[in-house]
Amino acid sequence: MIGYASRIKLLLSILVFLFLFDIEFISAQTLNLSGTLTSQNGIVNPIGVTTDNTYVYVADYGADKIHKISLSLNVTNFVNVNKPIAIAYGAGKIAVVTENEGGKIYDTSGNLLATFGTGFTGTEAYKNIVKPADMAIGPDNSIYVTDMSDKYIKTYSLSTGSFIGLVGNGAFPYYHSSLSYGNGQFYIPSGITFDSTTNKMLVADFGNYSPYFQLTLKWNPFKRQYDRITSYTGRPKGKVQIFVNPGTGYSCDPGVTGARQYIIHGTNPAIGEVITATSVVTDSNYLYLIDSLGKKLFIFANAAIDSKVQTTSSGSYTYPVGVPVNADPVTTPAGYTIFHNAYDFSSLNAIVQLRDIVKVGANTIVVTDSTGYIYFFTIS
Repeated sequence: MIGYASRIKLLLSILVFLFLFDIEFISAQTLNLSGTLTSQNGIVNPIGVTTDNTYVYVADYGADKIHKISLSLNVTNFVNVNKPIAIAYGAGKIAVVTENEGGKIYDTSGNLLATFGTGFTGTEAYKNIVKPADMAIGPDNSIYVTDMSDKYIKTYSLSTGSFIGLVGNGAFPYYHSSLSYGNGQFYIPSGITFDSTTNKMLVADFGNYSPYFQLTLKWNPFKRQYDRITSYTGRPKGKVQIFVNPGTGYSCDPGVTGARQYIIHGTNPAIGEVITATSVVTDSNYLYLIDSLGKKLFIFANAAIDSKVQTTSSGSYTYPVGVPVNADPVTTPAGYTIFHNAYDFSSLNAIVQLRDIVKVGANTIVVTDSTGYIYFFTIS
């Protein structure tokens, strides 16, 4: 039998070993529904969501306003906006993108500071925001907007609203190319976020995986999203692309060091399979992914952090990541990261239309459902 002193020495040795080799244990997370806001709270068609870590701000398309919500679920009106789609907080400012009026920048008191993404004509018309899906404010204090119309991410100054540039390689050549594998190209760019640990930019693409998967979708203007109108060929896989910043702007262009595509799917079709990557957010350990058509919230290891990616699969639930630029994801071996858990929203709402997600503080997740619900979860 090991004595008390020996046990203490063994424990200290283990702790030193873990510290020296940077080994960590991460428990699988569980989401517990802690509150729901509905039409009784003035919620109509909530889409975008963001936070300043004190309040939650929700872009309500149907109510023509931005809701300001405390963590005790008290709802007030932040500002009235015509048909808001997406919203982001950063550097003490709140940026909102609308359906037809471009974007607006407010201070935290609701005062309009600047506009962006509208009024361009002729050869500069590409600078307009046409069919926005989501937005984020990057570590460079620029506004990044995913535009489903021309398949680019458009960037604007948070200070003045002036146009900065485009991110991405344009539309994914879905049916006509066997040479392009979608790096930096988008089919339906939707969710966008920045990983605070690495400053990498993550973009969820509603359908981009490879030329071998075909999916026909139809734009639903009432829901402000795409509906599936044909069956899938093979096993569909929504996609998250992770962009690094090599010092010249975020890019996934061929040849840029560190640019990779990340194919998000699990090995269990009933649980770990992502049909449509709709919105994404990360923390120092996890990647939280909304699947609109699949009606689920997935929790993966955060693949933006290289140490979370491993060379071999482990356990029942993994997904391949880190396919090199311009390499065929079907034939090139990838790294792996771990699927931890999934939350199925079907039991809460049979017609649920999941739209956006944000993490507030250390243990709160907020998810919007454009059929008229805002869900608050506690992480345990």
